[in-house]
Amino acid sequence: MEQIPLHRLSQLLNLNRSVLIQSAAAMPRPRARLDPAAVTLAFAPDGLHGATSAAVARCAGVAKPTVYAHSGSKEGMFLACVEAEVERLLSELSDAEFDTRSFPARARLAALAEAIIEHGRTSPAAARLLHQTARHASSRVAADVDAALARLPARLASILRRDTTPECAERVAPALLGAAATFALHPPRDPDRVATMLGDAFTAVLDRSEPASDDRVQSVGVY
Repeated sequence: MEQIPLHRLSQLLNLNRSVLIQSAAAMPRPRARLDPAAVTLAFAPDGLHGATSAAVARCAGVAKPTVYAHSGSKEGMFLACVEAEVERLLSELSDAEFDTRSFPARARLAALAEAIIEHGRTSPAAARLLHQTARHASSRVAADVDAALARLPARLASILRRDTTPECAERVAPALLGAAATFALHPPRDPDRVATMLGDAFTAVLDRSEPASDDRVQSVGVY
């Protein structure tokens, strides 16, 4: 077997080490992950225009360039945050619908209200974002944010059509969402009782034969 001189062996080892170092430097570093809940905490108090990119980065525990690397801009990050929270609440509404699919309308409406209230109890920042601070008039993503938020009453309306006319469902859904959102933002001591109360109130205005008048929907009160 051919023996390699010591000086030649040293050169080869140094060369291999240099190649390894250069290869490691050329490998892309994994992108820092953003915690959606932390981003929501940054935007929830005052919405898009009330949070700086630095504040978003600070809440998420990342460098500011990471915010731009994920969404391209603060506006893009805000839209992604709203869409993620909308998806989460939609999932909870779907679970409530599935779990009560064989129940009467009163119980199913109560379950939908309870899902909205529970979302606020477990994720107060997310509830504030969706129901208070997400909408805004001027930005490149304002229309997209409105479209994302509109999916919530649209989903409720699609569920309500099982028990009423399409026209009535379209009118009752935003009212049900608004009433339940009030308690999501200010969780009651007894959410089950409040949800039952809302179920009773909104079942009373469901029209099963003809479109309900605006007066019937607007007469729903929460005391």
